[in-house]
Amino acid sequence: MKRYLLLIPVIALGIFVFRPTDKPVQSVTATESVQVPESEQKTVEEPLDAQTILELVNAERAKVGVKPLVIDDRLNQSAQAKCDDMSKFNEWEHVLSNGNTPETYINRYYGEYEKGAENLALNTRTPEILVKSWLNSKTHKESMLSSDYVKTGFGICYIVDNTSVVNLFVN
Repeated sequence: MKRYLLLIPVIALGIFVFRPTDKPVQSVTATESVQVPESEQKTVEEPLDAQTILELVNAERAKVGVKPLVIDDRLNQSAQAKCDDMSKFNEWEHVLSNGNTPETYINRYYGEYEKGAENLALNTRTPEILVKSWLNSKTHKESMLSSDYVKTGFGICYIVDNTSVVNLFVN
């Protein structure tokens, strides 16, 4: 069954925290939505790119005294593969209908780790709005600013004509 998600003018967010066991230890399955001010709902002002998002996230981490995240190419592959599958299956979920979880992708492309998390965003217009939205969500903010995570990766794709971002973290 195909599911369609239309979010106008809302950015939807999701978070998933896990350990490498192929079974989630803790997950927040409810999708949160953040209302974006009308002035920020215009067309995409600049293409979303991982480096700009990373710089904004690291600026927020610096404000709270947390070391910057480092982009890892293998995590980028993991996040992009997850994003591509979400687009292919027209799903926006932490656990896809084929059973793949965030750790499925991390295990496939990255390898061993102790703890990981996934932040999702849909209907993202700019890197600034994306990071602001994650900061306005307690669970996303916790993952983004946690000193537990030192490496990150991003995947960017389109789902039902909306820009989606997958952000993976590991220790």
